[in-house]
Amino acid sequence: MTVIGFTRPKDRIKDSVKEAEDMGFTVMAAPSLEIFTGDDEEFDKLTSSLIPGCIVIFGSATAVEQCQKRFGDSLKGMFDGMRMVSIGPATTKKLESVRLKVDSVPDDYSSYGLVDLLKDDVSGRGSLSSARIVVPMYFRMVSSKQVRTLSPLLFTN
Repeated sequence: MTVIGFTRPKDRIKDSVKEAEDMGFTVMAAPSLEIFTGDDEEFDKLTSSLIPGCIVIFGSATAVEQCQKRFGDSLKGMFDGMRMVSIGPATTKKLESVRLKVDSVPDDYSSYGLVDLLKDDVSGRGSLSSARIVVPMYFRMVSSKQVRTLSPLLFTN
């Protein structure tokens, strides 16, 4: 018997439990995360960080949802002329549901995968000042070495 534990937000845990149980797993569910709406100044920081040609990374479906709540129909136009990167299939599906085109998804759906996906693209620009990566909402880079790979370019809110 394999037991899977979920510590997702309360409003998302039910679907995860059902899916795992349908696959034959025994499930322990402990909703332990709460999603808070970002402060206006953080959303303002996001919009002021966007420049033509920058790379925009969405690290979760929640980030997409929160941006959609904040920006509404104007969300789609905010990212025109920018490269849209999604951390994985669930985030890609959510981006597409709000009519945003995803340009890249890493093979490894993790922060490691994002760094691997972007490191050559960023280093190939010749000048770090000509590259910018914008990360709407929060996502975690798991290695300080990886953070240093991209850190001169990261603008997060």
